[in-house]
Amino acid sequence: MSVIVEAHLVRIHINRVACQSPNPTTGEALYAVADIAKHEKLYREVEGDEEDEQIPRDETPIHLTQDEHFYSQKVFDILVNGDDHEIDTKEITYARVVDLYLGSGGKPSNEYLVKYSLGPVENPSGTLAPGQKDFEETGYLIDFVGGYLVFYGLPYLDKDGQLQHGDWASPVDLNGAVIDPPPNHQAWWRGSRPCDQQGRELRLGGGAHNVTVTPDLVTDFSFSYKLHDENGAMRAYRSFEEKVQTYLDTITAPAMTAYPQATPLRGIAVKAAAQNSPLRFPDTMSSRYHINDLSALLRGKKVAIIGLGGTGSYILDFLARTHLEKIALFDDDKVHVHTIFRLPGFIAQAIGKLKVEVLARHYDQWHAGIEPVAERVTSENVARLKEFDFVFVSVDDGPARLLLVDWLSANGLPFVDCGMGLNRSTVGLSGFVRITGVDRKAFDENVSTVRLPVENAKDDEYRKHAQITELNALNATMAVIRFKQHFGLFDREDAATSYIFDSATFEID
Repeated sequence: MSVIVEAHLVRIHINRVACQSPNPTTGEALYAVADIAKHEKLYREVEGDEEDEQIPRDETPIHLTQDEHFYSQKVFDILVNGDDHEIDTKEITYARVVDLYLGSGGKPSNEYLVKYSLGPVENPSGTLAPGQKDFEETGYLIDFVGGYLVFYGLPYLDKDGQLQHGDWASPVDLNGAVIDPPPNHQAWWRGSRPCDQQGRELRLGGGAHNVTVTPDLVTDFSFSYKLHDENGAMRAYRSFEEKVQTYLDTITAPAMTAYPQATPLRGIAVKAAAQNSPLRFPDTMSSRYHINDLSALLRGKKVAIIGLGGTGSYILDFLARTHLEKIALFDDDKVHVHTIFRLPGFIAQAIGKLKVEVLARHYDQWHAGIEPVAERVTSENVARLKEFDFVFVSVDDGPARLLLVDWLSANGLPFVDCGMGLNRSTVGLSGFVRITGVDRKAFDENVSTVRLPVENAKDDEYRKHAQITELNALNATMAVIRFKQHFGLFDREDAATSYIFDSATFEID
């Protein structure tokens, strides 16, 4: 008798796309199902603190469960002293390279000079020194050229107490591939002599000295800043990193005290400008977690937030960290004392000023595309919302909500309407937080219900329209997740048009 065992089909998700696969299957078959490129690896998502499981591209049997998720990720082949390694990030740090080398017999007590070739087009070859990548990731604008480590754009004070910026350079002393502690205290500087807040030159030693680091970088001074031990005797720098940090702290401290807005982290602005986004900081979070492609889905999009009280201000706090082209703030009210208890963080001198002006100025530190509009949206001006790709409705007035959501859904503009309701009893507050959206179906299914109320309640907690900070933040979180689902950043597996969170039961309906 012969027995034939047939695999049955199960639904799985690869890169957020549902597909059918025999179960059991093989690694090779899974790669083929989703057409995974040769330079990518496939991973199975694992719950908890365990690492996600890499799927081998071979005939290894793979047992599947219904609706489990897989994702692919690019890998890069690199050679470290002739040994092949695969890494899953586009960038690699000095420390990671040395770790890979130590696995081949390197000595952990040494400091190494890492030279690379066949790199990216914009920087095909070069050198990494200890600490260089760490300083760069901290935000300094640095380069390693001609045997020198150079820090560009360091803030300092001139003799008149004016803020200036200069460039600091130090040679890296090599012993073969190993970087020794610096043999002396010397460094070079392009700029005028740095001074303290009283206009006195900092005691950095040295004098006028022209050294050509590159044809474009010729120094003006040499420095020789010496350290002393606990007995007052001069001592050498223990490491190259100690030398760098000592000079940076000494030169920049007076300027950063006199000009609090001054920063030595010029690399942040340079990298932020290079990413072609309104964000004022380089989006290293997305690159760190390999979601640049998802974060980019918001590029070029324009969003409006109507109502900048508690929930609306938290929505802004979340959106200010995205690549949205424009975030318009609509509200004609001013900040009152009770308002600051519902705003994220603390904004000094906000009381008595227009909410949109205060918030736009504050979050301009994050995002260059924030536009304050000190107007209440009414039937007279609602048509100006046509320019937006998405609208958050965060108002506490029923008739205003009806006007906005009816108009938005009738004109095909996606939206999320936010709201909450609280009651007080002998055991404390209880109530709900809700979101409703994003289309005409949501309006038709929920209008005039608790999920989309269009009349004002007669008896409100806390005198009028109760707002509790943590529920404002939760309401905003739900709204922004629904917004990101709409644009494909988050997965979505149901078709509900409204969600209600019950604060007493911790359930979402």
